[in-house]
Amino acid sequence: MKFLDTILGNSFVVIYAVTLVMALFRYRKYYETPLQYLPILLLYTLLNEILGLLVVRYDYFDLSFEATYENYNVIIYSIYNIVFFLYFYYLFRSYAEKMNQKKQIFFIGILFCVIALFNVFIQDITTEHQILTYLFGGITMIYLSISYLKSISIALGKKDILFWISIGLLVFFIGYLPIKVIRYLKIENIDYMIVWRVHMLLILAMYSCFIIGFLRMREKLKKPIIESEYQA
Repeated sequence: MKFLDTILGNSFVVIYAVTLVMALFRYRKYYETPLQYLPILLLYTLLNEILGLLVVRYDYFDLSFEATYENYNVIIYSIYNIVFFLYFYYLFRSYAEKMNQKKQIFFIGILFCVIALFNVFIQDITTEHQILTYLFGGITMIYLSISYLKSISIALGKKDILFWISIGLLVFFIGYLPIKVIRYLKIENIDYMIVWRVHMLLILAMYSCFIIGFLRMREKLKKPIIESEYQA
């Protein structure tokens, strides 16, 4: 089991890298759409994870200013999470078919920013995971993913990269939000090694969905309807 855990513990960096390669391989099919920024986010994800590992394993990369919090890498993940959620709000808003949906996602994004700012005042962003920010972001990702999946046909969706991105986000956040709460509350009588394994498997599942989406792309991704066209 220890050998398998070692493989699982290093697999997420590999899956990030493979997803990035696939995103670049298919870049010509979506470079004129809001999805064009996804490779940047994927590269950021990969570098963020590498930095996180370095901070934990090597004192040279320590980002804290107090010895008490030596080897803490919380802040880089807190900042990353904000960027992650804001990008997917932008992506889902761009492909919302109705104007009221676009407005709804816009207000979700504004509320997310307000919550993220509030969270900084009640939890130290350099040493504590921003739980309110993450829970709100995760819940809205589930909602927006389901909304997008309901708006398209399954037959056509299987060749749509946004379909697979939505599936990946949905699977991950449905599975991970309970884990986030369990870790935050530090619930006893739980085998946290099993929790960690589930977390790693959820990461693999989400990015595998992204990879499948890129592999199944056959046509260029359609450009989103711009807001001025709603007024025509």
